[in-house]
Amino acid sequence: MAKYTIMLQTPRKPKAGTNADVEARILGTHGASAWRVLDLPNVDDREQGSQDYYRLEFDDSFGDITGLELRVKKADEVGPEWLLETAYICRVSSRQLYKLPYNQWINPTSHTNWVYARLTSLQPEVLNESAFGVTNQFLW
Repeated sequence: MAKYTIMLQTPRKPKAGTNADVEARILGTHGASAWRVLDLPNVDDREQGSQDYYRLEFDDSFGDITGLELRVKKADEVGPEWLLETAYICRVSSRQLYKLPYNQWINPTSHTNWVYARLTSLQPEVLNESAFGVTNQFLW
């Protein structure tokens, strides 16, 4: 198992945040990781203007990172949409940081169906520590 940090950035725009259930898996050159729940205990995450860091372990047999897939389930009747600005994935052991811009609304439509969002690139932007100013929030 390898350690990863996924950071999701929600912009400071009206009604950009969500209380929906969110799960993620990392996409790679040899497949995809298992799905993991993204939830910060005792924190109202994915709110307008937030940067939320999720520390997770994955079997990294998926190869080199090519993207991230999110699945979002509607939480309630009020505010089901979520505006995701950017996601970052940090492979902690190598301190590689991948930037995946999205800048789109994710719109779950029912209580039982998941909506999928793929943040992919043939060559995701890989940032080094000095270029991004990697903080201890990414490393654990």
